[in-house]
Amino acid sequence: MTIVEFGLGHGNITEEILRSISDHSTLYSFEVNKDFYEYVHEKLADQRLTIINIAAETFRQHVPEKVDYVISSIPFSFMSRKKIEALLSDVYSCLKDEGYFSQVLYSKRYIKNFRSVFEESKLVRPNRFSLEHIFHCEKIGHTK
Repeated sequence: MTIVEFGLGHGNITEEILRSISDHSTLYSFEVNKDFYEYVHEKLADQRLTIINIAAETFRQHVPEKVDYVISSIPFSFMSRKKIEALLSDVYSCLKDEGYFSQVLYSKRYIKNFRSVFEESKLVRPNRFSLEHIFHCEKIGHTK
């Protein structure tokens, strides 16, 4: 299994991913913030993990194969509409058929962006007091 993570921050989600995957899996984590990158690089020594200190928009240059999952917590509010569309298109093209993309955001206004790229997209809120929205998108395997 191959997984890509955008925005590893302090590595909390990264740790959970590593707990959940097999010894033969690969996790590529992208973090633009140098301090977060260095912190997690020291904190999480794991042969399955490759941490790359660049913006998510250029991930295709560093991930040579098709992937099963992309998990993202990067803030779309700091990105232009054009960059969001390009990133989602790149994510879709790198996913295997029946691959999944999950994005954590604090606004549900991006659902149209996801639905314009992925065959299946749904919005989940962990509970009614939660501020975050989690978008789960699936690549079915045919072009929309």
